[in-house]
Amino acid sequence: MNLKNSDLHFHTLVSDGSANSLEMLTAASEAGLKRISITDHDAVGAYRYFHPNLFGLAQSMGMELIPGIELDTEYLDHEVHLLGYQIDIGNATLNTHLRKTQNDRRQRINKQILAINTHFGEAIISKEEILMPERDSVMKPHLIHDLLKTGRLGNDYRTVQQWLSDTIKVSVKVFKPTIKDAISLIHGAGGQAVLAHPGFLSVEHGLSLEHILRELKEFGLDGVELEYPYAGSSSFFPDSQTEAAVISEIRDLADRFSLFTTRGSDAHEPRQLAEFASHSF
Repeated sequence: MNLKNSDLHFHTLVSDGSANSLEMLTAASEAGLKRISITDHDAVGAYRYFHPNLFGLAQSMGMELIPGIELDTEYLDHEVHLLGYQIDIGNATLNTHLRKTQNDRRQRINKQILAINTHFGEAIISKEEILMPERDSVMKPHLIHDLLKTGRLGNDYRTVQQWLSDTIKVSVKVFKPTIKDAISLIHGAGGQAVLAHPGFLSVEHGLSLEHILRELKEFGLDGVELEYPYAGSSSFFPDSQTEAAVISEIRDLADRFSLFTTRGSDAHEPRQLAEFASHSF
């Protein structure tokens, strides 16, 4: 897969992004991108809600829009993200899975909002603001951003994230398929399965990328995300040298296991598309 002028991994407000599909397409066009994919978490509503023919609109803007998704999966006792490309967004089996996951997320977020407001003794989080009609996947970042707005827990994202995990306990568990089943789900929807940002698995979690890619290839994995903005994403990636080292390792392993490679910003707002488009690896 040609990586030049492509960004095959970004989000809209349908999951944990801040903008709608039209705003992200406009930003992608202005950034000079030619091949793009919206990959919301466990959701494909970005392709349905904001324009009657988003693919035609992208084409008129000089871009190829590839239908995509990012599935949350379980693998080696970790949450691992799997990208799916060229999927049939109307596939019945895929959409049955998405409805279940989205319903689990709504149940969990409702209980979390209640628990947060009870903890502070007042309604500091608005259910209506988080559960907007076009938001298929309600997620932890929505709560974190709203908590940051209140200033009750300071202004550091990771501090609030840790407080939420330590303090707000609810009984609802969001279903995640095994990564093997998720690969089959993507293939069943006519798509190709790509492992998202594998550098986090090796550098942050100390897992062997060689072992992972060998096993996932046996499960049917088609590709791996190669070019990704790791630098500055966490304390594990303090500089471009760390980023370059893990990307070099991924490139070598992709060649060894005959996996195609992709490029993705993981952008959650329009300005990040332009920033990534100008990034060289």
